[in-house]
Amino acid sequence: MNTFTCCIQRSIVDNIHLAQELLRKYARKRVSKRCILKVDVQKAYDTVDWAFLEEVLIGFNFPSLFVKWIMECVSTTSYSIALNGTYHGHFKGERELRQGMDDRTRHEILRMTGFTPDGGLGLKNLRAWNLALIAKTLWKIHLKKDNLWIKWINHIYSNFGDVWNWKWHKDESPLIKHIISIRDTLLQRLGSATNASATLHCWFAEDKGMSRAYDWFANSKGNWPWKPLLTRSFILPKHRIILWLVAHAKLLTRDRLPFVDDKPRVLCNTVNESTQHLFFSCHYSASVWNEVRDWLGMWKMMGSPSAVLKAFQNCYRGNSTLSRMRITALASTVYFLWNARNKTMFEDDKPRVEDIVRRIKINVFRCIPCSIDVCQLVVYS
Repeated sequence: MNTFTCCIQRSIVDNIHLAQELLRKYARKRVSKRCILKVDVQKAYDTVDWAFLEEVLIGFNFPSLFVKWIMECVSTTSYSIALNGTYHGHFKGERELRQGMDDRTRHEILRMTGFTPDGGLGLKNLRAWNLALIAKTLWKIHLKKDNLWIKWINHIYSNFGDVWNWKWHKDESPLIKHIISIRDTLLQRLGSATNASATLHCWFAEDKGMSRAYDWFANSKGNWPWKPLLTRSFILPKHRIILWLVAHAKLLTRDRLPFVDDKPRVLCNTVNESTQHLFFSCHYSASVWNEVRDWLGMWKMMGSPSAVLKAFQNCYRGNSTLSRMRITALASTVYFLWNARNKTMFEDDKPRVEDIVRRIKINVFRCIPCSIDVCQLVVYS
């Protein structure tokens, strides 16, 4: 095992990641015989009775002064709590977690630290912190950092090019799946690999990178840009649900269903289906978006969720007939693309692009009654 913990700019996490990757598929059949040795390193004085420890030292004929030093180290230590740069009290070091701290002492600690039954101490959002840590791992892979685990990963996935082109497979390790998921999240929200890598560089090129990444992931939910679209009452509920799932990357595409077979029955005959690919990168979906965009008199491309949001941002608060038609068309396009995907996958019946566009138009006119002038403006734009 590599001792990274004592090396500058090395992390024990790299050892953990490497061990996980090496042990993946360890129990496969028809491979050479092998074994695993797990060593649980723990400080002896955490569990060994101190009186027994002293007797053992004496039994091995260590000098009495040496035995005294050892027993002083393990039995007479005391600790203080540093809070805001000031030390408060002390307690004797003893075995186990509870140091003999009584109810009065516990209440005093609660008062000093400011903990309340409702919280409010500014504790970290663990989910956002975990996402930030995975994003840092993604950045290390992108830079091909000089450590054993990164070298291993880049060697194993060298056939897929850089990390921005890795493909998701059902038998990947959980860590790799999380890294690819974070990568896709960055691509969806930032629009391109260039923007994503630049953002990672801004986060992690300096020591304050973790806090910046944490703030980005922690605040992204509160500033969710799709919310104004889903509050519009004229969007059909079933269309609203699918749009919500797409916005949260929770739609059950093939990359989230590892048990689905690998037959290419999706819209553009690829097995590497994801939300990004299905709705924005697929040439079939791109054809539908282009037709809808031209029909509504819009000029911006629809190559990613962020691009779609940017294209429709002027419609969020607008209440004109054309704005409502565009918002309805957005939800309808996402819904009917998902419907076409399911018909193709489960019924082997792929609709034509013109049929999808026709259904979108019909739904828009049903949901948004409009005058003859507006109809002509849209149809002939």
